[in-house]
Amino acid sequence: MMDDQQTKTAGTTEWQQVEIVTEDMIADWKRQYESVKASSPKRLGMSPEQYGKLDYVKQADAEMERVFSDRAVNSLEGDPEAMQLAIEQILWQIETPRGMALSLSASHPLPSEEVDEFLRNYTAKAIELQHFADNILLKYQEELETTAVMGELSPEKLRAQPDVFPEELRLLVEALPEYALFPFVDMEGKHFRTVRDVNYLQQQQPFIGHPYAGQYLQMWSEEPYFDDNGFLVPLENVPQKLIFMEMALLDEWGETSLFDGTEVAYQQVFWQMTKGSDNSPVFDDQGKVKNEYRAAWNNAASSNPMAFLLLPILDEMEASGWTASAHYDELQFHDILDALEMEKTGSLAGRLPNGDLELEDEFVDLRDFDYSRIKPLYESFRASYDLQLLADVPPLDVLFMYHYANEINDRDTLWHLLADSPLKPPLAAFKEQWQNIPKLTENVAWVELSKDTYKQRVKEKIFIYPHIQAEQYDERLELMLVTEKDQIWQVDYQQYDSYKLQGQDQQFKRTVDSLYGMISGDSGKQLPSDTDPGEVAGVFFKAIESEDIPAMRKLVAEKDLPDERFEAFLELRSFRPFSEFHQLTFKTFFDGTHSGIPTGRAEIQYEAGAQDNLYEEFLFMKKTADGWRMSELNSY
Repeated sequence: MMDDQQTKTAGTTEWQQVEIVTEDMIADWKRQYESVKASSPKRLGMSPEQYGKLDYVKQADAEMERVFSDRAVNSLEGDPEAMQLAIEQILWQIETPRGMALSLSASHPLPSEEVDEFLRNYTAKAIELQHFADNILLKYQEELETTAVMGELSPEKLRAQPDVFPEELRLLVEALPEYALFPFVDMEGKHFRTVRDVNYLQQQQPFIGHPYAGQYLQMWSEEPYFDDNGFLVPLENVPQKLIFMEMALLDEWGETSLFDGTEVAYQQVFWQMTKGSDNSPVFDDQGKVKNEYRAAWNNAASSNPMAFLLLPILDEMEASGWTASAHYDELQFHDILDALEMEKTGSLAGRLPNGDLELEDEFVDLRDFDYSRIKPLYESFRASYDLQLLADVPPLDVLFMYHYANEINDRDTLWHLLADSPLKPPLAAFKEQWQNIPKLTENVAWVELSKDTYKQRVKEKIFIYPHIQAEQYDERLELMLVTEKDQIWQVDYQQYDSYKLQGQDQQFKRTVDSLYGMISGDSGKQLPSDTDPGEVAGVFFKAIESEDIPAMRKLVAEKDLPDERFEAFLELRSFRPFSEFHQLTFKTFFDGTHSGIPTGRAEIQYEAGAQDNLYEEFLFMKKTADGWRMSELNSY
């Protein structure tokens, strides 16, 4: 309470010491306003004429005239504190976005009850200034082509060399920090646009720790999501944006109206994602839903409101070869908000597969744990591998069955306890490749599941992570459980292959050397599509060691990378020789997006430094039609 009271009274004490608004006070307030207004055009890199046409400036002038009218001054003459608060809001109105952010300080903190008004003021002018900035960047797009580096527009070069541009463009580029914007290249790589920068603002009080201001700013900074030409963000990212908006709309924020615009954006973005636009159609020339939209719909079906609308569409589309769906044709613009309202009232869950799934609290101390609680069920299951025996079995019991099978090296039961997935190998291959994981009872102190455990939906399936407490972290013990129907829980399969490279067994190295010899240099040969991902990664590191760009090119998922990208990668990434690696590990990721494209990463360990400490680096991988390949080299 003391902090709240200090926040409310800070900055107003000086006005509590006087009893009446004086002419000197009015003159001082007017000077402050005119000072900000006079300096703003230069700070924004625009002419006074351009500045005067801005709506937020006109509105501030109108409010200034109203507050200093004889009628308003007379009504507040006996309340200097109220007059000061009115002036502070006018000064916010006329300030630039950066000026507003800088006005927040320890000596003049923003009272918590004024956060909404401050943010409404800030975002409204920032949106207007962003339109102004984007129009100038569009006007000079031909001149901006000189910023290209390796065939791609470079925001870094734009900021570093503004002097080479026409005056209007130069002034804008130099002033972008005042707008709280930074330059960005659109998805097609053809034009510059601006992105909102809220990093500084989020670090100020009272936004730090505020119940909703930080979340609101984060969502606002990512807008706009699309324009007349389609999405401004990769379509694969849109479902996560929608889920983030949905979570904000489902929270109870009290009396704030800040999220009113979020509801509109949520509705519009969902509609754009499902129906597309004239410039960004959902269907291809053969009348089939494009692959990127299929992936986006599958991804979005991980939240209850969107799953309610999308699951019937996905089922019908898949059945028709992605050409037709009655539910798709009947979808209305308002349906997503109707589904959101049902979720708020609690009436939606029962209408979804596993929507009413309930978990029970359970805490299991693993000291002296001997698996006796699951052995009868284990023996029954092993006798027939009938999954119906697992119906309504508590999820932790299934987890313990899996770890018990690992301890006694029962590979058949391990395989049957794993849920089906595109990654799961046939039984014979699994038994041959299986590498035992650390024993649960020797490495984990306790396991816990609660009714509040987060449930990740992927279409009809629900995934959960039981919480484990281990003295030393080992991700092989972090197992995810999944159920699709009848509350039959199984373990989610993820591939994990680890190769120690400094021991006596050098078979892996010999295999990698042989495969690299097959494709090295200008050889026209490719790796077999069934090459193990760890071996693919090993061959790639061999190619890196030899700076063999033709071989590297054969091993990456992206087919259109220019040689300059590989040269830059080699220059920026200084790997040790493959022969010095201590360990190479490949692991796949949980496919929470249900994209159907398996992904993972290859991790290497090597000694470095005076103490010969082990260091770790990694590269991403994805499965393609040609087999496992390295991916996302651009991120390095």
